[in-house]
Parts: sequence; structure tokens; C-alpha cells
Amino acid sequence: MYTPDFFFRTWTVEAKGKFTAKDRKRVCALLSANPRPMKFAMLFQRDNKLSKSSTTRYSEWCEKQGIPWAVGWFKGEWLT
Repeated sequence: MYTPDFFFRTWTVEAKGKFTAKDRKRVCALLSANPRPMKFAMLFQRDNKLSKSSTTRYSEWCEKQGIPWAVGWFKGEWLT
């Protein structure tokens, strides 16, 4: 069972320091398995590259997936 890190009034936020391939698969599975629209976002400690050999950053991966993201702190809209 998967439990995201933070639940706000209308948003669910997952926080990550290191965002591994396993984590990315888990996030995709969570979003595809959810039958209703879900306000889901990612919060990162840093906007690192996906791996040493990748040029894609965590933020770019989220944008390709249509997932809102932030680095360092929650966006104000997530708290409402």
C-alpha cells in the first residue's frame, strides 16, 4: 500500500529527496490507478537530474507527466 507524505484540504503531496526510477513508477501507478481526479503534486529537496547519465531533471519529468512540482517548500495553492 502506498501512502503519500502530505494530505492537505484538496491536495496530496509526495516529498522526495532522491527520486529513483522505482519512485517514478510508483507515482505513475498511483495516478493511473486513481479512478477520480486527484490533485497530486511533488515536492523535491533539489531539482537534480534523474540519474548521472540523464539530462532530464526532476521538474522536467513532472512537467512531462503533467504533475505540479516545487523545490524546497510547498506552493501556496496546495495548502488551500
